[in-house]
Amino acid sequence: AVATSSIRLVWPFLSVAKKRGYDVRRTAEQLGLTLEQLYDPDTRVSRKLVFELLHDAIERSGERDLGLIAASWVDSEHLGVVDYIARTRPTLADSAAVIDRYMPLLDGGAHHSIERQGKLVIAKFWLDPRLVVHEAAYEFAVAICVLWARRIPGFADISPLSVHFMHARPTNTARHAKIFRCPVHFGAEVTQVVMSAKALKARLPGSEPGLGQLLVRHADAMLADLPRSVTVSEQALAMLSTENGLSGVSHLRVARRLGMSARTFSRRLEEENTKFSD
Repeated sequence: AVATSSIRLVWPFLSVAKKRGYDVRRTAEQLGLTLEQLYDPDTRVSRKLVFELLHDAIERSGERDLGLIAASWVDSEHLGVVDYIARTRPTLADSAAVIDRYMPLLDGGAHHSIERQGKLVIAKFWLDPRLVVHEAAYEFAVAICVLWARRIPGFADISPLSVHFMHARPTNTARHAKIFRCPVHFGAEVTQVVMSAKALKARLPGSEPGLGQLLVRHADAMLADLPRSVTVSEQALAMLSTENGLSGVSHLRVARRLGMSARTFSRRLEEENTKFSD
């Protein structure tokens, strides 16, 4: 099945476009949608088309930081049931687990892994390697996570210890500094956010387990209705197809490109009844 994204993730960009006087009907036409479908929360569109649209919007506007700007507009309406469930959990760590499980409701090709390393927690992000993805898409995804946490009462001052992007350092990083409030590194092997494990154990003031159970049943039903997502095996094959030769391609190298540890990569492949040598 073709990986799709919820139209909800396009809405923040529409907010920026309207504020700057752009006609959103052009966006609807590019996505092959009516205006009604453009604002229907149940609409899903091809991720490939969304990435092409983002690239076109940056080219036309000349705004390199469009991903960061749009992330600043994201609210609970844009994230839907994923946001609501996450807010019912007792800690930020529990919220992160919820987001991992229900991410396909927002984006069928976005992935992240969370690993504990001593006093640190490292969240790695990766998108479908078979698609041409503008660096603004990675900045949008990471900024959403950081800004989401700050919207929780009592967490307005939370910041990562560091943020790492695979793409090259842009000419101006003032907006990155303002949003992330921590050292931001570029040219990294993997896009990732480094957090304090202690910070993720902080209690959320709005924890409501009962409401969470109701929302989970609803979200599970929505997941069941989604087309099959892209497997880790398919992502690995897509990466291998871009190599000039396979003699020097290691298990660890592919795992890193997928944004996960070698152990996690092996486990995911095993869950899909395959292994790297296959």
